[in-house]
Amino acid sequence: MTMCDNTTTMSSCIISQNDFLVFFNIEDKDIETFDIHHQKDGVYIEVTLKKKPHQCPVCLNMTDRVKDYSVKHINHSILTNKKCIINYRARRYRCPRCHKTFMESNPFTVAGSRISLATVYNILEDLRKPSMTFRDVAERYHVSQTTAAHVFDSFVSISRRPLPEYLLIDEVYKCYY
Repeated sequence: MTMCDNTTTMSSCIISQNDFLVFFNIEDKDIETFDIHHQKDGVYIEVTLKKKPHQCPVCLNMTDRVKDYSVKHINHSILTNKKCIINYRARRYRCPRCHKTFMESNPFTVAGSRISLATVYNILEDLRKPSMTFRDVAERYHVSQTTAAHVFDSFVSISRRPLPEYLLIDEVYKCYY
């Protein structure tokens, strides 16, 4: 896979379609449109998956009726020295049986998230190091500090030690002159 480190120039920092497909475990036959734009501020990947039948999450009916499309901007951490945004053209399906609408499944992110699964994993891996702060991780993966903290809070559950049965507090006040 072609990757970039902090010492490479923009001209040598290239992601190919094949790299993208391998990284997300997608086959070329599953891609309808694909385009990569390398710009000064980062890499922008435009992708649309091919239409295929999906199961309605409400009534479990299979459907391939498309209601509309929307573009999802997904922050991805394939590069740490440059911002990488996947502009994913997602389909919204309409179930002919129950008339509910739902988004198609995709390999980039979980429903409702604006960062890729790989970015979530990388944030959690970096936060395992005691020296890393939310700010450091946020800057590295081009997300906000709040997003880094939210990822941590969503996936990490640290049990607290119980308080003792008796807790004594000394009320001594010491003043230095």
